[in-house]
Amino acid sequence: MPTRKVMLSHGAEYKKDLILESMTRFREHLKNDGIILYPTETLWGLGVRADSSSAIKKLNAFKNRKQNQPMSLLVPNIHRAQDYAIFSEDHLKLVPIFWPGLVTFVLPCKEKTIEEVHARTNFVGLRVSNHPFVKRLFREIDFAITTTSANPSGEPAGESLKDFESLPSEILKPAHCEENIEVLQEGSLVVKLVDKTFEVLRPSSEQAKFEKVARSLGFIKKTI
Repeated sequence: MPTRKVMLSHGAEYKKDLILESMTRFREHLKNDGIILYPTETLWGLGVRADSSSAIKKLNAFKNRKQNQPMSLLVPNIHRAQDYAIFSEDHLKLVPIFWPGLVTFVLPCKEKTIEEVHARTNFVGLRVSNHPFVKRLFREIDFAITTTSANPSGEPAGESLKDFESLPSEILKPAHCEENIEVLQEGSLVVKLVDKTFEVLRPSSEQAKFEKVARSLGFIKKTI
């Protein structure tokens, strides 16, 4: 029995070391303007550091995205989100109900948000992910990362790490041992907030729940 206990402890320490080593690689790759593949609770994503124009241009080129398309960001918490966007008192009552979680909020951006992110819209999409991989990553970095789906435009979303084996080697991918949590295969609900109005820019299964809560707080739905 004592021998088994030691082996389990050693195994846990070994796995912990692997995770720390992996996060160090991801941190350094992002700092050097590299592109990473990472899981979230919605879809697998491709990301770069959100404060680097050259990294975002590199990602747009790889994805064949127009350089003037807005890019959403992942942040570790609502406090860091306020570095990038303007939150009213009403927004600060609503947003924390759904963060971390499955809603991307589009808000007026601050000067810290670079043009390659907001694409001259003066708005930025932000989300706090509850995925363990993303949470671990944010313990290693002090900047937001971009979030765009990893699948090519028009193609089905990948379900596992194996679906992205064809990605070029310069895109850093998680080790196999880290792939232990499924994703929903559905993009986040995207909601634009202006004062006390909300506009659904991309629907999802989270929409009915969101609208019920938003209306209970006095928000009004904007329709085209």
